[in-house]
Amino acid sequence: MTATVSALGYLGIGASDLEAWRGYATEALGLACSERDGALLLRMDDAPWRIRIEQSDADDLSYAGFEVSSPEALAEISERLKMMDVQISAGSEEERAVRGVAALARCADPNGIAIELYCGRASADDAFVSPRGLTFITGAQGLGHIVLMVDEESASRRFYEEGLGFKVSDTITMGKPPQSLELTFLHCNTRHHTVALAPVPGLPKRLNHIMLQVDSLDVVGKTFDLIRDREIPVSMELGKHTNDYMTSFYMQTPSGFDIEFGFGARTVDDATWEVGHYDSGSEWGHRAPAET
Repeated sequence: MTATVSALGYLGIGASDLEAWRGYATEALGLACSERDGALLLRMDDAPWRIRIEQSDADDLSYAGFEVSSPEALAEISERLKMMDVQISAGSEEERAVRGVAALARCADPNGIAIELYCGRASADDAFVSPRGLTFITGAQGLGHIVLMVDEESASRRFYEEGLGFKVSDTITMGKPPQSLELTFLHCNTRHHTVALAPVPGLPKRLNHIMLQVDSLDVVGKTFDLIRDREIPVSMELGKHTNDYMTSFYMQTPSGFDIEFGFGARTVDDATWEVGHYDSGSEWGHRAPAET
């Protein structure tokens, strides 16, 4: 395998309350927000947008866009997916324009999650300015990571690993039998994981959380205080993960899924990386509010 995806470039979210998202994105997350064609465009760096919030009752992930290095890489991955019996089609001119990309291909993973592959995305004309003065860790690592709730683990892993070229970072067994659950963490660049798969079949929604990483532990702490003061629901208190070493907390979005807001994750070097397994998701913390 030569061509692989290189980063998570953007996300589309269908949300029932755009006004709630506007305030949440700017005041809590520190993202810049603009509006175009009835959708909210959220910025966190020099990309034209990283998250597009569209009006919908779904309150879930609409699509995930993964960057590839070139038109040739896009063609190679598309052909590989076709050989795996994945239906893939070219994005329309309008879809390319909305995303600001030169080339776009669209398909679905085995769980019906819309996946987009693109290349040739230009930077925004103006500099990113966070309403809260924050700096996010993006660049070659992409916008962050997503955790997806999937129906069938083996088919999902085959799609992301063999189809898109992700590599396994590690696995974690969460909980105790008979309620235990094994999550698989996948990387496509130096970020510890860009996609994690949680095999929980039959759920009506697919997106568990989006992770945003900032450049300072103080920013994480101050944001935790801010969202507590504003009574934004906390799903998990501050803690440190076992596998990526991220210090973070989880807060609910207006759509019900979570944002993980963190700092300090370690990175992956494929030349030396060894796949590991963990029996707990956190070294410390990450307790539900009722447990504190």
